[in-house]
Amino acid sequence: MKLTTLTLALLLVSNLLLGQTDEKIIAIRKTVQHINSETGYKIKTLTNDYFADVKNEAADNGQELKGYYKDGELKKMVHSVGLSNCMKTYEYYFSGADLIFVFEKEADYPYKKGGFAFDYSKLVPAFEGRFYFEKGKIFKTLTKGKERSTDLNHNSTTANLKDLLDDLKKGKSD
Repeated sequence: MKLTTLTLALLLVSNLLLGQTDEKIIAIRKTVQHINSETGYKIKTLTNDYFADVKNEAADNGQELKGYYKDGELKKMVHSVGLSNCMKTYEYYFSGADLIFVFEKEADYPYKKGGFAFDYSKLVPAFEGRFYFEKGKIFKTLTKGKERSTDLNHNSTTANLKDLLDDLKKGKSD
């Protein structure tokens, strides 16, 4: 009897927690959809030249960072990086100053026939990752596919990219 009561209690608590997680995800998705449907953003862009010349960071196939601002507040960042074996895109979404969601995509260059070199004329979708944040920590991760390159620590990467955009906003990137 006690075991049955304990089992039922655990099931009830886990269902409540899962329900709260689902509600958080739904709320974040609505915020992301709103950010993506918004217009009139002031867009700040750091080009590959900035990364190569100012930051001394060279990516084999270039990189670019865009910040989308509304009323002076950063709402979204998109960082695209061309590596030797793939193209990666990271979309960072914010509510206030807090990171709430990261969408990561990777498309790989397939090997040419014979397998010794990449075919740079084609990209093959390889990975999608959705990372949901609350109070600076990931609470839910959804992935599809497999990454060829290593994962990033989204919190530290976000802070570094936000610093770059702050420099751009203050006119320090010239």
